[in-house]
Amino acid sequence: MTISLAAIPERIKKLSGSLFGRLFLISAIAALLMLLVMAITLRDIQVHSPSNQISYQLLSIHFSEAPPTPTKLHQFETETGWTLITTGPDFLWPETASSEMVNHLKQEAQDTDFGFFWLGKQRWLVFRNQGYNYFATTFQLEFSPEFKLIIARGLGLLLLISVLSYLMTRWLFMPISTLKSGADRIASGDLDYRLPTERKDELGAVNSSVNAMANRLRLAVDEKRQLLLAMGHELRTPLTRIKLLLEMLPQGQDRDQIARNLDDINQLVVTLLDAEALSGGFMALQRTATDVKQLVENCCANFDHPMVLTMPEPLPQVMLDQSRLQIVLRNLLNNAVKYGGEKITIAAKCDDAFLYITVSDDGQGIEEDILKQLGQPFYRPDSARSRKTGGHGLGLYLSRIIIESHGGKLQIASQIKQGTDINIELPCEPTTTDAK
Repeated sequence: MTISLAAIPERIKKLSGSLFGRLFLISAIAALLMLLVMAITLRDIQVHSPSNQISYQLLSIHFSEAPPTPTKLHQFETETGWTLITTGPDFLWPETASSEMVNHLKQEAQDTDFGFFWLGKQRWLVFRNQGYNYFATTFQLEFSPEFKLIIARGLGLLLLISVLSYLMTRWLFMPISTLKSGADRIASGDLDYRLPTERKDELGAVNSSVNAMANRLRLAVDEKRQLLLAMGHELRTPLTRIKLLLEMLPQGQDRDQIARNLDDINQLVVTLLDAEALSGGFMALQRTATDVKQLVENCCANFDHPMVLTMPEPLPQVMLDQSRLQIVLRNLLNNAVKYGGEKITIAAKCDDAFLYITVSDDGQGIEEDILKQLGQPFYRPDSARSRKTGGHGLGLYLSRIIIESHGGKLQIASQIKQGTDINIELPCEPTTTDAK
């Protein structure tokens, strides 16, 4: 796998933004600092090693008496492996030494009788005796094969320790990734998911706390569902009695108004009961072989607004709960007629795995902050909640519950002044019988 140069900064930014990436960078920087300290230490060891100290002493012993002779200077170079430059009254050794180099050495050494100084990247020793100046190179970073093996082994162990430390630390913080994925699942509505709690440290305790939170959420949702179901059933009885009493009243405008209000309340109760029963698993879907094209055409026939149908021929039959899918389509088409523009399009297609239905309009669109809340129970965009502009705010909520009960998805996409698309994706297995 090749990585382009343009992608490197983005990968570095992603790495530095990750907890594990920062841990890796910290480990790498620590390893580099350790290597730097080792290199400086080794250089100091080389410079101040016992062998060099002995060579310094040999230098003072060999040339404690003046004047030096070329033979003696050459012999010392051979024994120590050093390079000597010696100056004195009418004396320069070796004769090939440049006057510029000698002047640099004298300038750096100044008036020191015995000491060290740097000239460029090379370390020098100066020793003065009876008018003669001895300049010797003292830093020769040359190691024996045995010493190189020791250094290689040490560096290898350092690298191994760094890698093991990183892997152990990564393992220590691995539950953070599991915690994030689990929290995302719970936040998305999977309240039955639980995090593993094998770890007995602080991160394991955090997982246990998240599981306890999920248990409380599940309990709260179940209690709310049970309350709504109980209230719905309890409301049906007095509503039925009121409707019976209403039949005994004489015909008139007041009676018609009361009847409409009772039907409205009854529809609200039925919608709540269906939604909670489906989402809680208390009601099973009645799947039958469904002619999707015919189903869509029947739903469109209930509206006077012109609609454009885009469906391939032939469209196979699929196993669906026809009555509940009709509820979904009627809710979506009703919203498109109320809030959409002049053009409403219904498209459907099916493959081996999914049925796709899209209801589109060319209306004013929906703002992003409102779009995020659509499908919530009792939510309606208009703050006045006028009965003239909508129902109870349960249509999309029930539609979403029905689609999710089929194992599908209901997604809404909208742009201001360009319209709204509501997409239904339903998993299905086409039947062997094609649509007529």
